[in-house]
Amino acid sequence: MSAGVVLASQLLADTFARAGYWVQSFPEFKAERRGAPISAFLRWDTAPIHRRYKVRECDVLVSIGTSNVVWPATEIPRYALRAGAHVIIVNKDMAGQPLGKRVLPLPGPSGEILPALVRLAFAAESRHRR
Repeated sequence: MSAGVVLASQLLADTFARAGYWVQSFPEFKAERRGAPISAFLRWDTAPIHRRYKVRECDVLVSIGTSNVVWPATEIPRYALRAGAHVIIVNKDMAGQPLGKRVLPLPGPSGEILPALVRLAFAAESRHRR
């Protein structure tokens, strides 16, 4: 995962805030080394958010750029599915990714898919404001 995940989380948080939602967006950096996994968390709600810890349960999980070969990354989408969440998977290679009714695979480079998702979110926001 890259710092693009953090930027996408911040842009989506801004989009939800402009649409009138309460939001929290924050990154989690693991080891201080190049290529280390990066997580970004985003919460949005119609009421103030009082939680101050990383997300432990979700309605939607976006898994970006993981081969689903390295543990624990391989289990995170599966945990979310077992808990009833919807999962969006952004990855060049969909081999080994979970499948199912609540999985939306978006094959391709995250550097192309994420900006497109943000553009869609901003387009939805502008339609909502009209």
